[in-house]
Amino acid sequence: MRTALIGGAILVIAAIAAYLGVSHFIGGMVSTQVALYERRLLEIDGVSVTRFAYDKRLFDGELIYDIAWRPSREHPLRAAFDEIAKKEGLKEIRLAGRIPVRHGPWVGKFAAARIDFKKSLPDEERKYFPKYPGQAPWLTIDAIVEWTGEVGAAFRFVDYDGRIGDLDDPDEPIAAVEGHRGFVWVAGDATRATLETTLSRLQAGALPGFGEIRDAKLKGTIDIANGQRLTGALEIGTLQVEVKAPASGSVTAGPYRLTFDAKQEWPFIWTGDFVSELRGLTFNLSDLRADKLQELRATLAAFDLRSTTTRKGEKIDTTTAFTIGPATIADIALPALALDVSLRDLDGEAFNAWIGTLDSVVATLGKPDPAAIERLTQLGARLVAAGPQFAVDRLSLSVRSPDDLKLTLQARPAAGVVLPKDRFAPLFEWLEARVAFTASLEAMEALLVAAARLETAFDKNRGFGAAEERAARERFARAKAVLAQTPLVAIEGDVLRIEADLTRGRFGLNGRPGDLMQAFALGAMAADGLKQAMWPTAAARREVPNPQGAPTARRAFTQANLLAGAPFLQLVQAGGDDLMDGRLGPDCTGHIDAARPTLSVDYVAGGDEVFIHASTSSGSDIGLIVRTPGGAWLCNDDAPGRDFDPLVRIARPAPGRYLVWVATIEPARAEALVRITPTEPARRR
Repeated sequence: MRTALIGGAILVIAAIAAYLGVSHFIGGMVSTQVALYERRLLEIDGVSVTRFAYDKRLFDGELIYDIAWRPSREHPLRAAFDEIAKKEGLKEIRLAGRIPVRHGPWVGKFAAARIDFKKSLPDEERKYFPKYPGQAPWLTIDAIVEWTGEVGAAFRFVDYDGRIGDLDDPDEPIAAVEGHRGFVWVAGDATRATLETTLSRLQAGALPGFGEIRDAKLKGTIDIANGQRLTGALEIGTLQVEVKAPASGSVTAGPYRLTFDAKQEWPFIWTGDFVSELRGLTFNLSDLRADKLQELRATLAAFDLRSTTTRKGEKIDTTTAFTIGPATIADIALPALALDVSLRDLDGEAFNAWIGTLDSVVATLGKPDPAAIERLTQLGARLVAAGPQFAVDRLSLSVRSPDDLKLTLQARPAAGVVLPKDRFAPLFEWLEARVAFTASLEAMEALLVAAARLETAFDKNRGFGAAEERAARERFARAKAVLAQTPLVAIEGDVLRIEADLTRGRFGLNGRPGDLMQAFALGAMAADGLKQAMWPTAAARREVPNPQGAPTARRAFTQANLLAGAPFLQLVQAGGDDLMDGRLGPDCTGHIDAARPTLSVDYVAGGDEVFIHASTSSGSDIGLIVRTPGGAWLCNDDAPGRDFDPLVRIARPAPGRYLVWVATIEPARAEALVRITPTEPARRR
């Protein structure tokens, strides 16, 4: 008996010793793990640790923490942080407190240590939450530390549905939170963490409206073992916003899904994939008293955004695909829009430095740093020198069939060409670009009819019937006639096509060599013609000279006439009631009579060059606008060394009719003398 008692006592003592030994061992392991987490925290940009330690006792302990975060100047969030900190009077974001920890063989779940944390709402705060559920803690955490050092923590926020704030204020906001819970897992070496959380309902708002999110899920992982990497997905079942008085309405969206897989390559640049998908978006707005519209209903079937960024050595490629639609507005169907863009061969290091410098410039907009701005310019030049290529791979509308209207564009700097800092003109010699646009005329007509229907849908006093549709189709027929007359486009059957390319200053249009400045002028004329065709009543005031108008004076001469005798002279009346707006060129300004040219000149022989010069003895400031036989516009105001006199030089003049308008810069007419000479007239002394 005595032997048995001694043996039992020895076993009890051994068990107690083992228990105490294991508890001591686990306490030391937890202390080691906390020290590891402290080192990881200090590796995070902007984090400072006053204290992060484990106060170990025999069977339990406390995690004591005092952590602050203030992003460094190089951090991508520094500008946003400074803006918020200035408004709130903050210097840093700080977390401090104590969390009790139990360790030992009896904490459950075969764990080494366990944390049961409950945070109650202070009594002094409960008056701001009148429907707070009794004494329930607003946050509950159940965390375990496994023998491998891994940590898993389940958390839950209390459900709440009611007002927040001063109960005497009827406009105080309401809030509802239901089913917000989740789980966090941290690897033993603290290099990887995963978060999973769900939210059944979140509502917030005040009179006269509110917003609500239902069935939200978020799952994300951060991995810093091989460079910082983030992966995850966010899902939202529905999102609803309601507005009341004086206007009322609602916006409903969902389901929505966001997925991302990104790796940090430089401090400001991440590579990887980003996908955003929205299915279903509905607007329902009514009683918009400031407008004629009483009700607006619109639906959008889908909204997708997909972006991929990859690193190739020291360069970056990024592609983005965007689709939206189809949609309906006021029961009118609208087509889907697709846009695919890419940027390739971008210098990653220079771009990262450029973003960082731009961030510092934006942060000091009130007092810009000249050195930073100069640095920004230098980095921009370095980015351009690397030869990046920008492309609109596809911009299309699918009205009745895919790509009824489609645009593609490619642009990049020409190799070996340096863009001067003090001049803009060489840009066209420095840039290589190609543009192609095709459109179905039937689809364009359908879009115009839909736009006309939309116009009437927004006016309760108007309707859209057979007469309105016929008027819309007649407008398109006039527009089509204008397009058929301009050499900028080619129409083959039902297809309208524009193809242009620019390579080291050489311009091509629809497969033929062309003149870039002339193309700009023709484009301005076509735009004005389309405006007059589409909205005839809006074209009463002419802003583009009419080449078909009867000239005030007519003359004819040859190169031989000019070389043989005195210069060609014509006295004219300058000015008019129509103000040029510079669309034909930066010097195409002043007041003219747009309906008729000042002078028409028929030139019947060639030559090296011809000069057209205008002057006035009244001291008025005048300008010249000249249209060549090929349709190009040549303008000048205040030629060098000639005070207010303009001078236009025509190199290798083609035979044909030249139309001349003499403009007055001020809204007053003046008598002027036009000279046409084979050599440049002498300048004023």
